[in-house]
Amino acid sequence: MNFINNAVKYAAESKETIITYINNALANLSVKGNGSRIPEEQLKYLFYRYFRVDAKKPHTAGLGISLYISFEIIRKHGGDFGADSKQGLGNNFCLSIPTGALSFI
Repeated sequence: MNFINNAVKYAAESKETIITYINNALANLSVKGNGSRIPEEQLKYLFYRYFRVDAKKPHTAGLGISLYISFEIIRKHGGDFGADSKQGLGNNFCLSIPTGALSFI
């Protein structure tokens, strides 16, 4: 999924942890990285079309649409997708999707 690619891309030198589990008919995936912390005031915009956290930095490539598309696909299949960022703990992206929605894969 694209959000995993983003996590690896923006995690700098940090290690990534991917945890998957199925609980009560939900498939859950969490990607945690210790890259540059996403500012609190920008978290609410992460899944907006064309939003980019590092838009003002010249080295940042991309259109700012991939997380929006991922969010919409997961939501249309009855799932949920979110992110948080805490000082010293890094960024955490989580998604949950009903296992029945995974039958198309």
